[in-house]
Amino acid sequence: MELWLYPEVWIEFAEYYTTIGQQSDALTKLQTASSVLPESLAVQFAYAETAEKMKQLDVCKQVYEDVVATQRARMERITEKYTRKLAKLDKLLEKRLEKPNGPDHKQTDDQLSSDSDLDDFDDADDNASIGSDSDGGDALAFGEDAKLKRTAQRTARLRKAVEQRKSAINARMEDELTERREAFTLVWIMYLRYIQRSEGIDAVRQLLKRSRSEPPNYITHHFYVAAALMEYHVGKRPHVAGKLLKYYSKDYSTNASYIVEYMNYLANSGDDTNLRAEFERYHSTPVGDTNEMWTMFADFEYNYGDLSAIDKLDKRFINKFAHESVLTRMATRYSYMDVDCVAAREFGFPYRKDISRAHSADTRSRNANT
Repeated sequence: MELWLYPEVWIEFAEYYTTIGQQSDALTKLQTASSVLPESLAVQFAYAETAEKMKQLDVCKQVYEDVVATQRARMERITEKYTRKLAKLDKLLEKRLEKPNGPDHKQTDDQLSSDSDLDDFDDADDNASIGSDSDGGDALAFGEDAKLKRTAQRTARLRKAVEQRKSAINARMEDELTERREAFTLVWIMYLRYIQRSEGIDAVRQLLKRSRSEPPNYITHHFYVAAALMEYHVGKRPHVAGKLLKYYSKDYSTNASYIVEYMNYLANSGDDTNLRAEFERYHSTPVGDTNEMWTMFADFEYNYGDLSAIDKLDKRFINKFAHESVLTRMATRYSYMDVDCVAAREFGFPYRKDISRAHSADTRSRNANT
């Protein structure tokens, strides 16, 4: 029975039925698999693909609707789980601060933080801080002042510990959401492709509008790049594709990958004026701190710019990145895709530890953007 939990078993089983001409049985097996493994993207995609091949478009569309709902629900569960944890911390902190010297504050402190420096918040310290002098008002006042001071110090430490714990919780939530966010985005992109094949580009635009109702941190920039490029390649509307990419650049202005995709689009569509404008806009921002954007723009200038612009860019490149030099820039200028004779044979970059790694990364980035 454990084999039921492996998506590859179901997919290969269905493929066997397809090869012997029993497509209906293949679809039935994948339908069963989709109920056994509702969160398996491989199974759901195989089920949808088989249904599409058999022209059962209603079934195919429902599969995508179901998997979108399943992935969304999973992300909502993650968000709700950690939101509850954060709310509980806030509630416990509020309770602790309402009664700083209450009988159960030690237990509350343990719940709020596991840090050892919070374990000494007990009533014995509070009682000792009052002082035992019987001389009257001055001694009593001094004891009260000391007690208030210690209480304030405990409160500050407790708040700091709670903030640290909340940061850790948020980090764990983000780790889990990142994985699910990628899956959710992939589902939307595959749905977009299916809609384009079955219903056309107008239906794609409607699906894009619908995706905007999702929480903003559920879908990554990849979906909007895919939608824009579909307008370009299928809709044959480059101006719409450009507008979409520019519109979403506001939402992803700190995302280097998105900005590079946008700049690649401008380069490939021949809009060198806006390409240069985008580079100037972002090169001094955190996005410009990555080598990827500079390498992409430099490759464009090396291929299509004039020598004066290339010379100015190389000087800026060297000033920007410590690992760059006159040699690395020249080696990059006089190369094309994976043809890298100057760097490899004349400068010996593959054998130089001080240069080879940086130049190899630059070459990989350039090839990826070609």
